[in-house]
Amino acid sequence: MLEGGVYFSGSLSNNIKNNYLFNNTGSGAFTLYSSVNFNNFINNTIKDNSNNAISLDGSDSNNFINNTITTIFGTSTNKAFSLTGNSDHNIFKNNILNGYASGIYCSPTNTNNTIIENIISNFYQGVYLFSAGSSNNIIANNTISNGNSGIIIYSNSNRIENNVISDVSSGYKGIYLSSNSNNSVKNNIISNSLGDGINLDSSSNNTIVNNTLNTIRDYAIYLQDSNSNNFSNNYLENCSTNWKSCVYLEDSSYNLFEKGNINHSTDYSGGIVINASSSNNASHNIFRDMSITEMHTTDIVLKNASSTAYALNNTFINVSYDSESLTKNTELIRRWYYQAKVNDANSENAENAEVKAYNKTGALILSLTTGSTGYIGLGEIIDYININGVKTYYSNYTIYASNITYTASHSYNTTLNQNNYKDVFTLTE
Repeated sequence: MLEGGVYFSGSLSNNIKNNYLFNNTGSGAFTLYSSVNFNNFINNTIKDNSNNAISLDGSDSNNFINNTITTIFGTSTNKAFSLTGNSDHNIFKNNILNGYASGIYCSPTNTNNTIIENIISNFYQGVYLFSAGSSNNIIANNTISNGNSGIIIYSNSNRIENNVISDVSSGYKGIYLSSNSNNSVKNNIISNSLGDGINLDSSSNNTIVNNTLNTIRDYAIYLQDSNSNNFSNNYLENCSTNWKSCVYLEDSSYNLFEKGNINHSTDYSGGIVINASSSNNASHNIFRDMSITEMHTTDIVLKNASSTAYALNNTFINVSYDSESLTKNTELIRRWYYQAKVNDANSENAENAEVKAYNKTGALILSLTTGSTGYIGLGEIIDYININGVKTYYSNYTIYASNITYTASHSYNTTLNQNNYKDVFTLTE
């Protein structure tokens, strides 16, 4: 039994390999303090350490590869790897970490570290970037399982990609972004979570793309006080089973959700809920090119919690769903795609023809000009606007196609047609 481990200070370019350290009761098994740089820690085994297993303080450009660090889950409040004091450009690869409070912990300012291909299990936090200064890190291709939260990020401009996270505990999150911006969350798989899948709190301008969330008990995607985030091509399957919803936005505005599917919920769980609970509001969100199927209760819900809270101008473009529910101070706009082809009298492409769509009250909703193919660009036509639960339909439209000589027109029902990529006009006398 060791009272203290191995301590490095100002040490450079060493190879520390194939060591076995166990039952260490003092400081960390390996402690790197102050300018311990360019070292390789490879194939070491650390077991039942009572402090942080490996600590870095002000140490850069070290490689930690193929190490095994284990303890009995719940007996340690410490970390397998702890980075403090500006420890930058370190690589953590192919390590097996089991049983610690945190697998890899960074605070307060640790940048440009690479955390890849590690197996992390039985933890409170798998990877934990605790402070705003720990930015520009890569967390990729890790397998994280059987813990509380998988990846927690309080900092900006990190890449969280290709991780597999499973068996998150009740009340916790697979991936949690708090008080940050400009992070990329891409190609991750989160499954069998008793908590949330991806959770954003007071976070903006993050990109969440190509993630798969499967069998999530609480919210698959949850936003609170989070604005201007971009969600694209995310697939949510069996996405809420606990009286929650697959996607929940609270006091969050100007977010974009596009492409991807939301499929299947149980136990009175719904599809998308937008909730304005304070003066922050939940408005100007856009959902585009999505399908929502097999919800146990209502597909789309817009609601508020006070007379001063609003959920307005939330727009659904080419989103397939069956049911919606709105309360006071809420607004939902439903749109479909529209494209027209204009031919001249000789059935040739009519270039520079104008196509204009007027709703049933005579208001101009769409105005586009054809190109050399005779097609206008892809436009959008309003089907209806639902305000406080009352729908106002905009059909029937009158759509005109004209050039300097001829005009053609016809009536058009957006509710019946939904998307239409080839409405045809022929300009004749």
